[in-house]
Amino acid sequence: MGFVLANLNGLQCCAANIGNAFLYGKTRKKVYIVAGPEFGSLHSRRLIIDQSLYGLHSSAVRFHEHFAAKLRSLRFHPSLADSDFWIKECGDHYEYIATYVDDLLVFSRDPMALITTTKDDYILKGIGEPEYYLGGNVKTLDKTWGGTTATALLVRTYIANVVEKFEQMLAPSTEMLFLLRAYSTPMADGYHPELDDTPLLDPKEASQYCALVGSAN
Repeated sequence: MGFVLANLNGLQCCAANIGNAFLYGKTRKKVYIVAGPEFGSLHSRRLIIDQSLYGLHSSAVRFHEHFAAKLRSLRFHPSLADSDFWIKECGDHYEYIATYVDDLLVFSRDPMALITTTKDDYILKGIGEPEYYLGGNVKTLDKTWGGTTATALLVRTYIANVVEKFEQMLAPSTEMLFLLRAYSTPMADGYHPELDDTPLLDPKEASQYCALVGSAN
């Protein structure tokens, strides 16, 4: 949605990741630890956890609240379409920020200005044009694609990782690897499953099959 709006309105996109995100929030739970030897003179004492450290069930929520307050101070508010897709009216156009826990995409005529303002409160990493975001590749298209299409969302990296994983999983079965490489479509031409009389899968093979189907989906 953000990329479509950016393309329609001449906005630029900049990605960033907030470092040590959960340390910004304060936990509301009464949680303590028993200090280990690495705490020196505090060894064996009970220490109350103040910040929403990674691992607590509510840490992501506490950070979300903290970052939401920052975005509201910048005059952004959640859109009606998605509460994590923030919108700001700028007179003759709108600006947008998409958030997913500690990952954000800024869509603006001057995204670096917003990034700089955000850096006043947070440590930001990976600042720049998005190349890989939430499991997908982001690619800027050239004119050879024609029309007004400017951005493509790809699964190239995911496919490469999945293929490598399953080639290792099925490596003992040379026949299975050959079959995987022999076809370019999910279902072989002329295959009739209702006529299949091969043996049922054992539990391990059934698990592998489920993994294959899940990755394909």
